[in-house]
Amino acid sequence: YGTFTGAPPNMTYTPPVYFYGTDEIQVKVSDGEFESSVATISFTVTRINPVYYLSPTGSDFTGTVDDEELPYQSAQAAYTAAAANPAGTVHIEAASGDYNGIVLTADWDSGVIVHSDRTDPANLGGIWANGVGGSTVTDLGTDGYNISFTGWDIHIGNISSQGAPSSTGNYTGGNGGVVQLWGVQVVAGAIAVTGGGISNPVGAWSPGNAGSVRLNSGTTSGEIYASGGTGGVDSGVSVLRNGRGGSVVINSGATAATIIAEGGYTSTGIAGTGGSVTVRGMAGGIWLRGGGSYTGSAGSGGPGGSVTVASSGVTGPIYSMGGSGVVASGVGGAIVVEGTSGDLNASGGASLNNTTGAGNAGGAGGAITVGVSTDGETGITGDISSNGGTGGATSFTNGSGGIGGAAGDLRVYSGAEVGEVSLMGGVGGAKDGTGTQGNGGAGGDFTITMPAVYGDYDLSGGTGNLSGATGVLTEN
Repeated sequence: YGTFTGAPPNMTYTPPVYFYGTDEIQVKVSDGEFESSVATISFTVTRINPVYYLSPTGSDFTGTVDDEELPYQSAQAAYTAAAANPAGTVHIEAASGDYNGIVLTADWDSGVIVHSDRTDPANLGGIWANGVGGSTVTDLGTDGYNISFTGWDIHIGNISSQGAPSSTGNYTGGNGGVVQLWGVQVVAGAIAVTGGGISNPVGAWSPGNAGSVRLNSGTTSGEIYASGGTGGVDSGVSVLRNGRGGSVVINSGATAATIIAEGGYTSTGIAGTGGSVTVRGMAGGIWLRGGGSYTGSAGSGGPGGSVTVASSGVTGPIYSMGGSGVVASGVGGAIVVEGTSGDLNASGGASLNNTTGAGNAGGAGGAITVGVSTDGETGITGDISSNGGTGGATSFTNGSGGIGGAAGDLRVYSGAEVGEVSLMGGVGGAKDGTGTQGNGGAGGDFTITMPAVYGDYDLSGGTGNLSGATGVLTEN
């Protein structure tokens, strides 16, 4: 479990933070001609105090650990006692078995959960740390509590640190909390840090933003939900801005399933921005679409979020499209892939039908980069799309359609491999009566440093009253 530093025969062993128990090292000696047989050196790392022991039955009792009689408690009771520790460290010892989970009453910023025998999994149960919803016209939805701990050979159920909604009134929803996991063989279920929405706002206020999630080496999670809160649907009033998606970091040696960090939807305000994701380990599909505007409303779509897949990262498909809107549509997000991913889509949002005037412009596609220019690392992706959004149609009498959005640009560096490429300008929006169809958006530019591998490509401008310019292919 630990690490050695220095050179033989003077070496220093450092255990992982909060580790205790038996560890061992295997060594052999060589004079350059002959080698000794392998010898195993075992040693014991003593535990830290205080430690709170969990009762698999959920009932309190006294047990013997290392010749000491210590109380065994339910997971909730152990957490409550440990949280009051003046040192501020929550250290919970779990034996093999199933537990009933924990409801947090405060931030858990220095938690430790270790599994004593490490034979069968210790299933802690879920961790619930949600904010409290507002119930009157003056209440705010509170933020989710922060969760940060180190674990050893622990299975955890779902982790929820969601901002609470403002169920009535004209105030804000709570923000999602911060969830950070460290350790060895820590397996969690789904993680939710979504922002709280507003179900029926009566004034110009905002839903909550999503929180953040960081998985470090040795940890695994299920789906991660980090979308911003959504504004009212039927209120007919404006909100300042809907909640933005959260930040998610999957570090090397960590694994997550699907990541959803979209911007919140809106009725008449500005939809939320998609979140940001950095992957140095492994992740499934990633959805970072900007929030959209509900059909028939007067909202604006939010921009898509940003994604970086480092050279060590591996992901499924990535979707970071701009949200659709009536007043304006969101642009696609920026995507950088230095490692390996599935299909990429950073297209701009389509503009929705306008009933009170001319159609509005479609959103522009986002910029996409595959590979790196400095150290020769390669990027590998599936098919790539960063099309401009369709210009808005209009049903306003004799109104003109909106301009199609411009496609995004694609940069592919030497050694990279990409599939088919679509950087098409958006189609101009449909007119009403004697109005004019919107012009088409420009196609995107595709720049390649050879040698690189790419499939078929389409850089055409969008059709419309006037067609958009075709993008340019450049091979350096």
